[in-house]
Amino acid sequence: MADYLYMVDLSASEETASNPKYVDRLLVQLVCDDHKKSSLPEADREASASELALSRYNPETTLIRFRRAKRYDGTLPSTLVHAFIEPCGCTVRRL
Repeated sequence: MADYLYMVDLSASEETASNPKYVDRLLVQLVCDDHKKSSLPEADREASASELALSRYNPETTLIRFRRAKRYDGTLPSTLVHAFIEPCGCTVRRL
């Protein structure tokens, strides 16, 4: 995998985000040039990763008001689920 990996946590609120039971965790890989430009500030890439993760949910049926993205440089889980490939080429995986 590329080096632009972000762990994104999505939750209904900041309070519920402290409990793993109420957090959806996704691994986002920024692949396309628009999202992974090295000239972009890290905060912009984190925001892009959050937006891509959030795009997996229907806003009419899902309440997500808190999101947090951090650069992921840890060891990847041995079993990754199939990635959803965004139209731009970036990938989103549920963990």
